[in-house]
Amino acid sequence: MLYRKEIISICYLATLVSFGCSSFEATTALASLVSFGCCTVETTQVYEGEKQAPDKVAILSLIQHDVETRISTIDGKPLQKKGRFELLPGEKLVEASCIKHQPRDTFGTWRGREFLKFKPQAGHEYKLRAKAIGPGRCCSEQNFCTMWIEDVMTGETISEIIAKYAT
Repeated sequence: MLYRKEIISICYLATLVSFGCSSFEATTALASLVSFGCCTVETTQVYEGEKQAPDKVAILSLIQHDVETRISTIDGKPLQKKGRFELLPGEKLVEASCIKHQPRDTFGTWRGREFLKFKPQAGHEYKLRAKAIGPGRCCSEQNFCTMWIEDVMTGETISEIIAKYAT
């Protein structure tokens, strides 16, 4: 039997590992966490009607590491939550934003807002990923972040940037 302290340690370790490992290892770590009932993430249904079976929907999750990401809309439907989103298959338009703050000694900030098009498949899981680009100097217009959607199992980028805005 696992005690609370051990479960918290497992959650912490798996969280750290998931940020720096392959998608297979991260998926395995996440499956282990769910089987222990810890570190669960709320899933938001982003379609009308009754909840569909897992093999009939796709899941889009956010990766929160050194760059914070947020999804504002999917197909024009406003979303103000973080976590996981359950989608029906077919072409989707995702409005996403990202931000990265540097430590106080450099005062660099990266921001980005993009519209991404992708076509999720039923039974697949996808991650919204982001990367900061630029020198990191204070108030530099060269600091921005960019985003993409990746298939968890294959690691393949499956999104296309439709529009990019300065924020």
